[in-house]
Amino acid sequence: MLAPTAARSVAILLFPDGRLPSPRWRWVLWTAIAAAAGRSGFTYGALLTAIADHNVRFDATGGIAAADYPTGWFSVMNSVFTTVIAGCLLLFVVAQVLTWRRADTERRQQVTET
Repeated sequence: MLAPTAARSVAILLFPDGRLPSPRWRWVLWTAIAAAAGRSGFTYGALLTAIADHNVRFDATGGIAAADYPTGWFSVMNSVFTTVIAGCLLLFVVAQVLTWRRADTERRQQVTET
């Protein structure tokens, strides 16, 4: 559920050569990783709470409702972490656009064809 989203956002930042655009981007990368870990932790916390309370409900797709639709504190923290991840993803996309715009003709062609 969460891992593919976090992996895709990091892949956008590391495109095309697998390195950060500059060392200044480390804090953004670590923020995205921490937010993904926090979101996963709160999702598992909501699941464990539902199991401990004997209140396990399933939604129409067969998933546990506490994971997809957390309530209370879990819902608030899930929203906070999701917003942080979305913000980091937006920064990653902006970084790629700026890298492409600043590139010379040869580098721009390499980035576009990869």
